[in-house]
Amino acid sequence: MNRYVNGCCALVLLIAATATNAQGQPRYSGFIRSVPALDGQQDDTGTVSRYASPKLSGYKAVLIDPVVLYPEPKANEHIGTQTLIQIRDYFNKTLRAKVGASVKVADAAGPGVLRLRVALTAVKAEKSVLKSYQMIPSALLLFAAKDASGTSTQDVVIYGEAEVVDSVSGEQLAVAIRKGVGTQLADPKSKIKLEHVTPFLDNVSTSAAAFMASKLGR
Repeated sequence: MNRYVNGCCALVLLIAATATNAQGQPRYSGFIRSVPALDGQQDDTGTVSRYASPKLSGYKAVLIDPVVLYPEPKANEHIGTQTLIQIRDYFNKTLRAKVGASVKVADAAGPGVLRLRVALTAVKAEKSVLKSYQMIPSALLLFAAKDASGTSTQDVVIYGEAEVVDSVSGEQLAVAIRKGVGTQLADPKSKIKLEHVTPFLDNVSTSAAAFMASKLGR
């Protein structure tokens, strides 16, 4: 028993030491060829790192490219290719609807038109990490015990990248790199489904619409 408790306590110390750094640096997929210095912060969607050029003004409309999965999706034990496609299609529809309700959407590139490029770069299950407000001894011990027994909870984690460019010149005007957390899986062997990530995708679409409205208006 003492050996088990000592092992749990050691794991608690490791969790406590690393949990605040669990977000790490933004991960880049290569979808955005040149990533500028980003300002990292938290918002309703999770972790987001942003850049906006002072030149992002004077535009009247935005051309929205279809959301893509980048790199090519690969099925694994938690998610199938068809589910990834469903997630992409849902995000594409929701993003277009919310941005279109806030600003003028163009059908083609042209002067005064921005281009919005968006990619979902990963949808995966990751071991849950305690938030800072959960760092109480009893919660840490319970978390450690679950991890030791192989029953720790799994978060559905979504990574995405977005870029706004001038639709004519291709000049980069804004970048956002996001990591968000969807609904937890019921157990480590559960499959990720569309409903696990729809709240995150809805929130990101709302955030994108608000950003575009702040730069373009109607």
